[in-house]
Amino acid sequence: MSKILVIYKSKYGATKKYAEWIASDLGADIFEADSVKPDTLMEYDVVVYGGGLYAGQINGINLVVKNPCKKLIVFTVGLADPKITDFSEYLTKSFAPERLAEIKTFHFRGAIEYGKLNLGHSMMMKMFKKMMQKKDLSQMSSEEKAVAEANGEDVDFVEQDSIRALVEYVGAIVNEKIRQLRGGHLGDIDLISQDKVSWEQSKCPWNEAEGVNTHRCTVKYTSICKYFCGVKYLDTILCSYPYENIDVLLPDQMDRPMKKCLSCGAHMDADGGRCPRCGERLDEKHEQIAKSKENEIKWI
Repeated sequence: MSKILVIYKSKYGATKKYAEWIASDLGADIFEADSVKPDTLMEYDVVVYGGGLYAGQINGINLVVKNPCKKLIVFTVGLADPKITDFSEYLTKSFAPERLAEIKTFHFRGAIEYGKLNLGHSMMMKMFKKMMQKKDLSQMSSEEKAVAEANGEDVDFVEQDSIRALVEYVGAIVNEKIRQLRGGHLGDIDLISQDKVSWEQSKCPWNEAEGVNTHRCTVKYTSICKYFCGVKYLDTILCSYPYENIDVLLPDQMDRPMKKCLSCGAHMDADGGRCPRCGERLDEKHEQIAKSKENEIKWI
């Protein structure tokens, strides 16, 4: 499976909550920013960084500003409504234009609970409130308006559904490795019958690579191919060759839990007892790399 890392820097919990939701949906590793060693960032295919907006800055963002990532996604958390707010100022303060052009950004709404503010932030909010009293509402930024409209009351705009676009975006990046092959049989799915059908049929890339005509996707609706990722209507086969399917798909794109034998690398159902290839028992030491989700591949 493509390696995804979610990093967060959270003062009062809203950013952490978003990070945990994102990591759960993506099956990603998750760490608080202070515990991440910079040289580990390049070990991941995708890094998602989340930080709250404070004093015109993204909290802790220097970790990913000063250190390279293969693919970086950034999400910010603040009180302002993303639908009517321009966050470009926060981003241009942190990233050079050429780096920013390579980064996808998302913005989520946070929360404020005045009783939990530390002394420094509490004093800042009091000063901010005095400053806002001298400003007309039309002169305020979106963030200033959100604080002013709260009028000293606790507010919570955190919403789990907000992460959907980010999760789908990362999923699309991961699944760039999946190709679409046309003309598969929908009983016993294969791509080895080009001379027997009248419609256009793609060639099996595994057969082509090995110069054979034996590999099939499924038999009796059961996958027998380690590159088979599902079927797309009408008769398109999703194939990840040369990347094995459980190394490419996200957890919620698989219809059942799978295990990988640490001795020989073979794949099998998580409830299986022994490896079908080498015979070693698959116990707790073997990693479970996918989660069952209502017995369907939801993304097709």
